[in-house]
Amino acid sequence: MDLAASKELWAASLQNPDSKETYLGIDEGRIVSIFRLGRDVDLISTGHLFSLYVHPVSVGKGFGSQTLEFVIQRLKTLGFQQISLWVFESNSIARNLYTRKGFQVTGLKRTDNRWKIPEIQMIKKSS
Repeated sequence: MDLAASKELWAASLQNPDSKETYLGIDEGRIVSIFRLGRDVDLISTGHLFSLYVHPVSVGKGFGSQTLEFVIQRLKTLGFQQISLWVFESNSIARNLYTRKGFQVTGLKRTDNRWKIPEIQMIKKSS
């Protein structure tokens, strides 16, 4: 994801929120993460993490874990009993993070036309 692709993706998301919430993770005045959450479009009673990106300089410093914990609590506050997400199948770092936070692979796969990279679905039931 380069700067031009990031601007295109996030500008559209912010201009048309469609009842989704977009957040920035800030540390010492710098953006360390950006993420978007809301209702799953396919599973109406399920919350969904649409995206979670941690700046490459900030990877490995706990920001992904902190961000995901916020997402889980926010979706629980919004009344969702489970959370879904799609993650690139080859992204073992993200998959490990989600697994540590209680997400499980559902067996569903897709390839989004924007990225052309296989993704897998993961779901976490609220505790």
